[in-house]
Amino acid sequence: MEEQEMELIDYLNVIRKRKRLIIWGTFLAAAASLVVSVSMPNVYEVSRTVRIGQLPDTLEEGKIVKGREIESREEVIGRLKDHRMLGEAVKELQLELAPKEVGDLISIDGRVNPNIRYKVQFADRQMATRIADWLAENMIKAHKPIFDRTVQVVKAYEAELVARIASL
Repeated sequence: MEEQEMELIDYLNVIRKRKRLIIWGTFLAAAASLVVSVSMPNVYEVSRTVRIGQLPDTLEEGKIVKGREIESREEVIGRLKDHRMLGEAVKELQLELAPKEVGDLISIDGRVNPNIRYKVQFADRQMATRIADWLAENMIKAHKPIFDRTVQVVKAYEAELVARIASL
């Protein structure tokens, strides 16, 4: 089989012959993408990252023990999808959705790290933001008593240590 050399002019001739096909193909593709983008509903996505709080380090038997997390990652994820909590969200935010439907709006990032990233997708941008913010605030409210109780224990232990040092 013999090799043929093609010159740039040959390519330009082919393009010139097929210019109607190229122009119409481009126009039809642009029109189709316009129709698809206009017909699709707007869905807004709001994401929040929640860092699981950590209790303070403590001194036990002469050793410093690193503070544990307030809740495990699985418990936090379970709380984000809990139907009772989502029912509270429906009531407080006055949503016209069932708790299960609100749960379906929430997706949780599966990567394992101390942060939990969740996303709320909804057709109304402001409502998606309100739901995401409500979930974060609710998580803080749930963790605050646990954290405060532990801080009180640590402060009492610190006061006891200071008293022991003073007595020595």
